[in-house]
Amino acid sequence: MTSSWRAVPALSGAMALAGVLVGQVVVTANERWKAKREDLHRWHAERLKLYLEFTDAFETFRNELSDFLKYGPKQVDLGFEHGRPMYDMTNRTRLISTTLVHDAAVGAWAAAFCCLGDVLKEFSAHVESLDAEDREAFVASLEDEPEEALAFLREVVSAHSDALSKASVIFNDAVRAELGVPGRTAPREWKQRKRPALKRILPRSARGV
Repeated sequence: MTSSWRAVPALSGAMALAGVLVGQVVVTANERWKAKREDLHRWHAERLKLYLEFTDAFETFRNELSDFLKYGPKQVDLGFEHGRPMYDMTNRTRLISTTLVHDAAVGAWAAAFCCLGDVLKEFSAHVESLDAEDREAFVASLEDEPEEALAFLREVVSAHSDALSKASVIFNDAVRAELGVPGRTAPREWKQRKRPALKRILPRSARGV
């Protein structure tokens, strides 16, 4: 009888200890869950910020290209440094994004770089093809009527316009898929493969075909 009475406090103590341990486990699990949730939210915000910056850089490039054709080199100093921000951001996406988004970013940058390269190449070739008198007249026309003087570049830009638009849409859809944003911007005919391939983004001339 005495031993059974002694067992009561021991049992109560064991139950109290078990309750404390269970409570501690619950608290620890809850803290870990909160920390994981906060970490995911932080990385979500970091990725979203980077992707918006990349989109802004891509659209800025397209706008500057359009302004260059309208206002000439006096107003827009178009050069290869315009593709540098996008290139730097593709390296950053390699670290914090999925392969899908990184591939789409590389495709967008490559499409912009190829377009810029062809425009500058055609511009240089046109200038070099002129004799001294015609070159002087061309420089004067760039001052007075730049849009007309640069009309020969429209065909070059037009050849890249579809590739640039497609690269932009592929990047946006890759970001939507990664961040869980509902909706899709790509037409059905573009949904051939989940991972964007450069040969489907770049024009034939840029692929060496």
